Parts: sequence; C-alpha cells; structure tokens
Amino acid sequence: MNKLKILEAKILRGEILKILYNERPRGLKESILKRSLVGDYTNIEIEKELAYLGDRGKTYIYRDSTDETDMIIEISRFGVDLIEGTRAPDPGIAFREEGA
Repeated sequence: MNKLKILEAKILRGEILKILYNERPRGLKESILKRSLVGDYTNIEIEKELAYLGDRGKTYIYRDSTDETDMIIEISRFGVDLIEGTRAPDPGIAFREEGA
C-alpha cells in the first residue's frame, strides 16, 4: 500500500471518530454514517476503517447489534479521550486540521 493510501485511511478513521463524537451520546446508524462519507470514500473503505476502529484491541467505537440490518455505531470512552487529547495519539489515526 502506498503512503498516500495509508494517509487517506488514517484520515478516514479520524473523520469517523469526529462524526461519532459529535453524535454522542446517541450514536449513529451505520447507513447514515456511510452516507455522510460516501463521495469522498467508498463503502468498502468505510467498512474497513470501522473494523479497524472497533477491532484489534483498539475499541474506539462499538456497534449495537440489536438491529442486524442497520447497526448503531457509538464512540467509546477511548475514542472520546483520543478526540479530546487526553489519550496519547494513535499513529494509525489522523485528524484534518480545522479549516482544511
């Protein structure tokens, strides 16, 4: 994977976390989250980064699987801490600078 694709994946992870942070404490239906990002990213790219944020011991997000057709995605306390800067930065997540 080239460096530009890696950076784009890191930025997408940051965008997902920012959206979910702004929707606290309710969370967001997965379909709405995807719609808000499609155009800049594909559904497959979004799904990969959702898996990254929820798996691998990171647990920055979690999914409420009571509705298998359209899960609710919420930011975890670790994700909130990352956004608020009270947790050490994660090298796998990048945030766009405000105004960029």
